[in-house]
Order: sequence, then C-alpha cells, then structure tokens
Amino acid sequence: MCDCSGGCGSAKKKPDKEPSEKQTCASLCTDKPKIKAKKASYVVVLDKTGNLKSGYPILEFEITDGCPNCYIDIQVAKGDSSLLSGGPGISGAWDKTKPAKDRIKQKAFSSWTNGQTSLKLDGSGKGTYKMPLEWWRDLARQPLSTFTTQKIYFRVVSACDANATSTNDSSISNIEVHNNLVEMKVVDKGYINGGLNKSVSMEFKVREANTTEMYTIVQWNRGSNRIWGGTRTYAVVTDYGISHDSNIPEWAIDRLRTNPRYADGVYTISGGGKKATTTDAPGGAIGASDTHDFFTLDFDTRLHLNFEVPATVTVTKKEGSAPIWGIVIGKLADPQPITLANDTWNFRILQIRTATGVTVSHPNTYGGP
Repeated sequence: MCDCSGGCGSAKKKPDKEPSEKQTCASLCTDKPKIKAKKASYVVVLDKTGNLKSGYPILEFEITDGCPNCYIDIQVAKGDSSLLSGGPGISGAWDKTKPAKDRIKQKAFSSWTNGQTSLKLDGSGKGTYKMPLEWWRDLARQPLSTFTTQKIYFRVVSACDANATSTNDSSISNIEVHNNLVEMKVVDKGYINGGLNKSVSMEFKVREANTTEMYTIVQWNRGSNRIWGGTRTYAVVTDYGISHDSNIPEWAIDRLRTNPRYADGVYTISGGGKKATTTDAPGGAIGASDTHDFFTLDFDTRLHLNFEVPATVTVTKKEGSAPIWGIVIGKLADPQPITLANDTWNFRILQIRTATGVTVSHPNTYGGP
C-alpha cells in the first residue's frame, strides 16, 4: 500500500524511501483494486410503486484491496465490455437527466459521470457501491424483445487524487441480470355466444412468484359499431364514465372507468403466483330497432410497468354534446409509459335482421345495406 498522507491516506506499509519532489502519490499507489457483485445473479424486480420489493435487492458491488482513501469510479456496461475504458468518467454514459426512453439506450454507466465524484475507499482500501434505483428501473423498462437475460460488465477505477492524474483499474468482471417478465400474449378463444362475441384471454408471466403486481395491462382500441334501420348511426358505448357514439377513429384507451388499467389492474393469478390473466369478450346482440349491425374494432393490448401508468385516463377529445357525446378519445398523459410487450387483435361481427330472424357473419368489410 502507498503512504500518501495528502491523497491515499494511511497505509499498511511505507515506501522503501521518501518520495522525491517529482514523485507523486499515484506513482507510489500501485494497488489494483478488486470488485465483485454481492450476489451471483440478479432478477430485476420492483413493487407496484416502482420501489424495491423485499427479497429482491438492487445490483451492488464490494471493492477490496484498493489503495486506502483513494477516489473511485464504478463503471458498468450492458452487454459490451469494450465500453469500460479510460476514466474516471465515461463519455456518453447513463444520464439521469434524460427521459427514460433515451436512458434505456445508454449501455455504459459511470458513477463519476453520474456526479458521484467524491466516492472514496475507506482506510483499509474497501468500499461498497449500490447502483442507482432509477438505473435499475431502466433495466426493467427495456422491452421484452430486447431483454431476457443480460450480461452486465463492471470494473472499478481508482485515483489517488480528485484530479485523477493517474489511475489503478481492476480487471473487468461480469454478472447475469434477468428480466422478471417472461411472456405476454393475447390468446384468441374465437367467437362465442352464437358468434355474437369475440373471446380472448390476456396473459403475462413473471420469473419470480408473487411479483405480477410489477406490471399492468392497458388496452387501446379503434374502429366503430355502425348500425342501420333505427334513429342512430352508431351504437352507444360508455368510456371513462361518458356515454358516446361507438365511433373511435384513432387509438383510444379501452376502459369503462377512469382507471386506464384493464380490469382496474385486478387479474386472476395462477401458476404458483407467476401468471396473471384477464379476459375480454366484446360484441353483443343487434338492437331491437336496428336492421343491420356491424362491429369493426381493433385492439392493441400493451403491458407496462405498473408505476409508470397514471391513475386516470386523460380525455383529449370530447366532441358533440350530452347526454350522448360524439367522438370521445381517452389517452395517457405524457410521458408515455414504455411498452414492454404488446399483442394486437380485432373482431368483426355483422348482424342482419331478416323476416325469418337474424343472421350472423364475420366479414372484414361491409358497405351497408
């Protein structure tokens, strides 16, 4: 260990001779620190509020064998060890001031670049470092298509003075970090109730039992329920507590109530606490005064981190007048939650009343009677 009272602090042994004026603390501080993760592997688990869930810690490191009281920079890279070079600091590293959608694209992290330039090892050359919670959340924000298991590379750079005139760097190590999200899908159950309804099951699975609350489904729809023969052009539906025409020309949240979470975020849990399921069965019988009824609705079922979805739908468009409005569009307030996985589906139900009853079919298009 070095013996530099101004930079490295106390030492386990003194140098063989006093340093000359040209010698610096860094020239005497030659101990290369060692760094390791506290656990052998990690799963990115959060509770429904976006905070850590008991039993699932954030990635944390232990540093040993360094120069006492030296400054340190913890450097981390997602999937690319070549990013760990130079320092302290990494150009273009993770920046907490950027929007989440931009941060998740940044592969490198540096505690120094993150503003933690005063981190030091203790008097015995040891220390610990826990990754920032928002960086951990950014791992969870990665779409399932890009994140299942990710290799995280890391090292520690140590410097005897705040100016980092010379550094001693550990070797690069790595650890595997797993996504808690395993799968999300919509299962088509086909047309039911004599062909009057389309039945689907919306499902997602997690890696760790009893952690499904980390995620929630938000479903969007567009299209219409056109009717002929009566006094109306469109059937009447209720979204967000507002009655309006079933005419949705752009993507809008599919919710009867103001909570954008499908089924208010309450799902059937199975599979040992690892599978969450809810269902949908849109459609219905032709109105008594109608001669023709055509459902043509598309759906986009999206999965998000629960804490990123706001408490209420924001109504962005409300055309017409009470008691039955025309076009009503509900969306989510910005910033938009990142979609972790999604599945699209649709249904088409044509009903025609004849002298002998009602016929039901499922064409893609219908021009009207």
